[in-house]
Amino acid sequence: MTVFALAPKHNSPGKADARGAFIPEAKAFVKLHGGKLAMFDNRNSDGDRARECLDSLALEAGKDHECIGIFSHGFRTGLQTGVRLGPRMIGPRSVGVWAEYLVRALRPDGKVALYACDAARDTDAARDDDMVKGPAGAGGFASVLTAEMEKLGWHGWLDAHVTTAHTTKNPYVRRFYADDQTDDGFWLVTPGHRLERAWKKHLKEPGFRLTFPMTSHDEIHEYLAWPSGQLVSYVEWLQQQASPAATATGEHQPASPPDDAQPG
Repeated sequence: MTVFALAPKHNSPGKADARGAFIPEAKAFVKLHGGKLAMFDNRNSDGDRARECLDSLALEAGKDHECIGIFSHGFRTGLQTGVRLGPRMIGPRSVGVWAEYLVRALRPDGKVALYACDAARDTDAARDDDMVKGPAGAGGFASVLTAEMEKLGWHGWLDAHVTTAHTTKNPYVRRFYADDQTDDGFWLVTPGHRLERAWKKHLKEPGFRLTFPMTSHDEIHEYLAWPSGQLVSYVEWLQQQASPAATATGEHQPASPPDDAQPG
């Protein structure tokens, strides 16, 4: 498994966002899974940021990464990297161009983790419709990026945040699937779900929060429901489920809770 990460170089004025969150989390991500971190100069213009990020992604073409993580600020219509939705966004700022570079760097079923606020929302200012218990987010940045990547033959999934919170500990995560019949994203753990408490607890663990984007909804839920006295780290647990003994007994076959409906 290899991964690639993008993060800003500098703190925003008056904040410790880059040095206190984006950079250390991105470094932990690539250390855990093996890979490379590229940092962009967020003091530059949006266009220059986007070009710098795409230049870094171009160097990853053909490497078949398991996952690409972007650790940055996010918005309903884009990312701190300079990419945005909209007809005026052409060249390096275009979602379609970003989709091309991401697909070239990923394996065909590779994952994208947008550790970025609000990118899973739709484009209107109201938040209520983003927080509904069912699927939502169609037409927003994460939704459009997923659709553009799917057009290029990619068939993975993309995780993104619905609210403004910590870059990796935010529990409000929707997953957008390629090869799906909807442009909406699905909650990984629906707010109010019986596993929400365990979800929030495990998001405090680096190994869990930096790995779950590469694992299925069912795997996540099975781990969250595991008896606490028997728990090991998420990475160790995944290795156990993939072991020959677990495969022989069927123990690696999780059952998805019925109230968190996923596509397919």
